[in-house]
Order: sequence, then C-alpha cells, then structure tokens
Amino acid sequence: LVQNNVPLDHIYVDPLVQPISTNSTFAVEFINSVEAIMTRFKGVHTMCGLSNISYGLPERKFMNHAFAIMAIGKGLDGLIINPLDKMMMASLITAETLAGRDDYCVKYLKAYRNKQFELSKSEI
Repeated sequence: LVQNNVPLDHIYVDPLVQPISTNSTFAVEFINSVEAIMTRFKGVHTMCGLSNISYGLPERKFMNHAFAIMAIGKGLDGLIINPLDKMMMASLITAETLAGRDDYCVKYLKAYRNKQFELSKSEI
C-alpha cells in the first residue's frame, strides 16, 4: 500500500485471525501484534471485530470487554462493536482515558456529564 502512495494514516490493519477458543495464545499474539504494528508503522491504524476473539464461547461479553481494554492499552485504535452496548461504551471511554488518549480527561468528563456511565441493572 505504501508503495502505491497510500498514506499511512489511511491504512487499517486487523491482525485478529482466529478466536481464542481454537488456540489459547491468539489473544496475546494479537495484542503483541498491535503493539508491534503501532511501534513500527507510525500512523497506521489497528482494529478488529471485537467479538471474533470470543467466538464459540459462552458469556462472550465478559471476554470481549476485557480483551478490548487490554488491546487499547497496547495501542488498538479501532473496534467493530455494538454501539448500543452501554457497558462496552463506558468501558472504552475509560480505557481510552487510562491509555493516555484523553488529555485532561475531557472525553471522560463529557461522558459523565452526558450520563453515559449510568447503567441499568440489565446493562451491567
């Protein structure tokens, strides 16, 4: 892509190939790949379809939440998720803040003011 003059910030890489149910190392390999891509290719974006990691497992939302937070900590900057999952959205806002991507916690505080952290029992 670079040889064809595609700017690095227009490139999105999804290194998630297999679910963790088929090999217990795939989550760690993905996270290490994200870190390597973000370090080696400054400007390239990394992303994944979040639920792919938990395919074939019960109670997938717990694994998806933990995996998203771990991956964001290593530089992941794109996720294909259900935007109506309020718990996931609150977790992502928090993870972005903790990963240093929210100067002075502006996005976090805005989400708080907009009541994005108020969840019903069924949403927890």
